Amino acid sequence: MSKLYTRKMVDGAARAMFVTAWASAWEQAVQEDRTKRLPWHGGMNLEKVAPATPAAVRQDAEVFMRTAAMDNKKYNFARVAHSAKLTEHDFGWYLAMEGMGHGTGLYDYIDHGMKVPMIEPIVDIDVAS
Repeated sequence: MSKLYTRKMVDGAARAMFVTAWASAWEQAVQEDRTKRLPWHGGMNLEKVAPATPAAVRQDAEVFMRTAAMDNKKYNFARVAHSAKLTEHDFGWYLAMEGMGHGTGLYDYIDHGMKVPMIEPIVDIDVAS
């Protein structure tokens, strides 16, 4: 673990990566008629509905955070999170969302000017019908 980021930031990034991949896998399964319905409905917090984040995704998130930190050595991520009024977990979440190219990201909370590495989580999701 680097001094440039925290375990909570890695956990937030990992959770964003996994929940995104998990939800996409379910949505694709419904579109392909492999299952009838999603395991959530409108208004539900997917972070709370999705299963636990696998260890392999945490490893990918560690690499993502390390790369982001090394690309942005002049930034103290804890200070950026504090300035944005985000918890360390949420900082990791939104940094990963930005890295995945989602419509919401850290830029929604602070004009950070950081270089955010691109990431595409590849997770094997077993979608049961």
